[in-house]
Amino acid sequence: RHTRSPASTRTPAAPCRPSFFELIAQEQLSDLLKPAIRYVLTVLAQRHPRYLLRIVHRFDELYMVLMLAVERHYLRTWNASFTEHFYGLRRRRRPAVSTQRLDASVPPNKLQAARQLRDRDVNWSVFFLVGLPYLEAKVTDYWERMGGGAVVAGDAVGGAGDDAAAPQPA
Repeated sequence: RHTRSPASTRTPAAPCRPSFFELIAQEQLSDLLKPAIRYVLTVLAQRHPRYLLRIVHRFDELYMVLMLAVERHYLRTWNASFTEHFYGLRRRRRPAVSTQRLDASVPPNKLQAARQLRDRDVNWSVFFLVGLPYLEAKVTDYWERMGGGAVVAGDAVGGAGDDAAAPQPA
């Protein structure tokens, strides 16, 4: 029985480029990871509230620290985030000048070393993978606690002129 690997679905013209479906699947996996972990932790906290309730209340911070460690490890080890590595995708630095002649003239081990992510690249990647989503979650949480754009009775979006335009019962 033969199963197709992700590499076998790539086109012959661009063997190193991921397909559109691999990129979408990787993004969906990263979006679904946090809610799945939160759900499992919430169910376990219902059974053992004494131990896990504090963790559930500080889930965003715990998840950020966990993902910071995981993403940094995966970026340094495999040049890919956790979900990118899951689908066999990799990040690489692009040289300032890239031609086939240049690639052929450089030994493969030096070319591979030149494409490795530097610490600066890893730090920026971790910021975009972990830091920005954490900040977005905190701002969204704060916005929802402050009302979340809900219209309160008597608060008209258009001002007092809206009441005059409404039909009055006879």
